[in-house]
Amino acid sequence: MKTQKVFLATVLAGLLAGCSHGGSIAVHGERAGTPKSPPNIILVVADDLGWGDVGFQGQEVIQTPNIDRIAAAGVQFPQFYASSPICAPARAALTTGRHTGRTVVRGNVLEQRLMPHEPSIAEVMKEAGYSTALIGKWGLGGADFPEHHGGTGDLIPEALDSLPTRRGFDYFFGYLDQLSAHYYDPETLWRNEEKIPIEGNYGLPREDRTVYSHDLLTGEVIDIIDGADGETPIFLQVSYILPHRETVAPPGENPYADEDWPEVEKAFAYMVTYLDMEVGMIMDAVAANTSISDNTVLIFTSDNGPQATDGHSPAFFNSSGPYRGAKRDLYEGGIRVPFIATWPGKIEPGSISHHIGDFADLLPTFADLAGTEPPEDIDGRSIANALLGTGNPPERPHFVWTFLEPMGGPGESPSRVAVLRHPWKMVIKADGVRELFNLDDDPGETTNLAAHHPEILMELETVAEREIQPPIEGLLFHTGDSE
Repeated sequence: MKTQKVFLATVLAGLLAGCSHGGSIAVHGERAGTPKSPPNIILVVADDLGWGDVGFQGQEVIQTPNIDRIAAAGVQFPQFYASSPICAPARAALTTGRHTGRTVVRGNVLEQRLMPHEPSIAEVMKEAGYSTALIGKWGLGGADFPEHHGGTGDLIPEALDSLPTRRGFDYFFGYLDQLSAHYYDPETLWRNEEKIPIEGNYGLPREDRTVYSHDLLTGEVIDIIDGADGETPIFLQVSYILPHRETVAPPGENPYADEDWPEVEKAFAYMVTYLDMEVGMIMDAVAANTSISDNTVLIFTSDNGPQATDGHSPAFFNSSGPYRGAKRDLYEGGIRVPFIATWPGKIEPGSISHHIGDFADLLPTFADLAGTEPPEDIDGRSIANALLGTGNPPERPHFVWTFLEPMGGPGESPSRVAVLRHPWKMVIKADGVRELFNLDDDPGETTNLAAHHPEILMELETVAEREIQPPIEGLLFHTGDSE
């Protein structure tokens, strides 16, 4: 692929040489929930980036200097979870503040979409006086799958209430459905509710297309940051698609080209480093805008664990770190993700919080920072105190995950349900087998203790039975076998 923004290769070369120079981002507030002025909030969500794909969590080969710079300047949450091992349900939990036992979207299927009765993080922020924007992937309904996946690629009239612009976002640019977001050289993208042709791609065979979509997304992000005036706070959700499939090298010179690796692994490594480069551009843009540079919260995370597609193996770069499983698994490797936040002046550089959280916590956290109340019927709880280091947030008694697509890791029966009441974690597989792990003693989930602690297994099954509403068809509790 080629690109219209050839300067990015030069930026990348400087980044890898250590030349990137982000400035300070600080938020002035006395404590969570009572800021002197509501902070700007920028949430960057990568796609299929594994817990172990970033340098600050042990990645030794792929270079992520800017993401590591956020970790060094702020707080790390080593036990933070996406709310699903796949895209759409994770985003549904982030948006609604509810775990995936209660969201309508439980799989990457067209029929499941964000419904009007469900809360929306953007609506909460908009009502709090924020200007709201989403750049990147939506994946929660409103548009049909593209033609090459059997759809029309158009808006679905009966699902218009699921569009981001109708759920609290003032502005949207990117991909509405997740299948279109498999491709980095699209003919069209959506701006609000209008499909726009991409000059340089539209009507051309793929080998002749010249525009890399991630460059367009970052350009939109930078424009929003540059235009922020410091008077109206911004909530900017950047839902990037890197390093999700398709696994092809971004434009420019691949810094890993000379490595003795399979071509697909060279491409994947460059995708992660390219993502890191664009995160650095966001950091630098915030630092350059003096209207917001001292009052902006920047958070970076990923929507689920690492993928195994197009010949790429998560094991090649140890993308899951020390954890079992990957994308589409409810083991730790499928749901434990990078999560870092920076507020220089508010957070001690290089600090680590061992508070356990997941995507459902983001809605009440952002509401807390904005000085407003979250909806009542949600599962998440504010982790603002953990971000600021000002106290212990309220502990959630348990975390619940569901996964309904018919795929698991290699050799695995797909997991259907997981419940965590730390340190105990239960996984229920599609074949009915129950597994129980003690994450304090066995974070790699190697030893199934279900037969040794039937009373704990029963307690966690009771949580699942109560919390998963509506129930999962065909999944019975208190009757399954344990290995």
